[in-house]
Amino acid sequence: MKQMKVETVSTTRIRPASPTPFHLRILHLSLLDQLLPPSLYGAILLFYTSPPSSMKTVDEKLGVLFKSLAETLVLFYPLAGKLRPDGVSIDCDDEGAFVVVSHTDSRLEGLLSRPDPTLLERFVPARDQETMKSAKDTVLLLQFTTFGCGGIAISICPSHKLMDASSICTFVRTWSTITTRDSHEHFSQLVKLPKFIGSSLLPPNKTLPTMKSSSASLSGPISGFAGVTRRFIFTASKVAELKDRCSIFPEIGEKRPTRVEAVQALILKCTIRAASTQSKSRHTSVVFQSVNLRKRMDPPLPDNAVGNLSWTQPVSLGDGLNIELCEVVIKIRKVLDDFYDGRAARFVGEEGAAVIAECLREKHEMLSVGGNFYGVTSLCRFPFYEMDFGWGKPAWFVGPSVFNNFFVLTDTKSGDGVEAWMTLDAKEMDILTRDAEFLAYATADPVDGLNLYRCRL
Repeated sequence: MKQMKVETVSTTRIRPASPTPFHLRILHLSLLDQLLPPSLYGAILLFYTSPPSSMKTVDEKLGVLFKSLAETLVLFYPLAGKLRPDGVSIDCDDEGAFVVVSHTDSRLEGLLSRPDPTLLERFVPARDQETMKSAKDTVLLLQFTTFGCGGIAISICPSHKLMDASSICTFVRTWSTITTRDSHEHFSQLVKLPKFIGSSLLPPNKTLPTMKSSSASLSGPISGFAGVTRRFIFTASKVAELKDRCSIFPEIGEKRPTRVEAVQALILKCTIRAASTQSKSRHTSVVFQSVNLRKRMDPPLPDNAVGNLSWTQPVSLGDGLNIELCEVVIKIRKVLDDFYDGRAARFVGEEGAAVIAECLREKHEMLSVGGNFYGVTSLCRFPFYEMDFGWGKPAWFVGPSVFNNFFVLTDTKSGDGVEAWMTLDAKEMDILTRDAEFLAYATADPVDGLNLYRCRL
């Protein structure tokens, strides 16, 4: 599949189906949005097979997507705008989302049988330099890639200045519902209008930095090497074994580890061990844990609140060399519980700015001391596998890693396993893929993936 040729067919802009009212022309971003660089774009990839029951041609599918996207942008009007130079606002000028249409003669089943991380870059418009030049300051980029078998890949790449993972999920769910609204009897009940309320909760603050580039981001770990990305699968049975292994320790308490807690504990334990073999001295290991603030704020925010309503909380694991799985779970739980109880609800107003400033100082202190820094974000339980545009649910979805020493966890299609996309230093990745403890639970690029993601012809 490394020989797969993906060619650009066309580029265009999709504008909202109706103009944005004048009083909504400028969207002011929040303080949390302010802290993210304009060059950073998220990415979600959805792959759809072409089932025999589907009567639509590829061109008809694209036409449906274009039309429903224009209607969806009426509700998500900032996504049709451009980032302003001040870094804290969006010009909702209806210039439109930037859309790339591409094609490959290859069959989708070949890609899904054993996904190649370097190959996936060809489906992500935000990773293409020429596309980014053409789409300068555009808030939303999309790419529709059609396959020789009739399948299609949809790549959603919004600016991280406006959208976190929960926001992307809200957008895609609304878009897919609008696309298939004729089949929904209660359309108005299924679509929740997005709420752009970030700036009213946390206005921008002149005393805190406005990020200019992703290398200056304070949102997560910074690494100076070119990493290697690999995909690992933790089946439901292996996840259950990990959870049981953690639970035998009385320190874990009555609350058994979740799938995510158990898997990330193993990942961190084994990657820290791999890093230690590359250094003659011991280093502190810190994991930056992504957390959704919506349900933690006071009062709680709805799921359709759009913006960067999330935070990356650092957790120190010490040198981590002899740490047990349950210790990783306990340390992360303790720090996150303290954060939820003492700070998360205070991310509002002037007090929120002070709390965030304090959190940033702590991050700076950790980064300045040095050590091994890791980032973990979980897309598990987000309903991306439910996104049906009229030709069935996705055969597969992935959120590619964008940082070194960064791990993205997603559901397997069955919903009870975990898929991990991990980016590490090449030598450390080589050590990890030979780690007996890690491989007792994780399968690297399983060759039987075709049985899970078979293209139905």
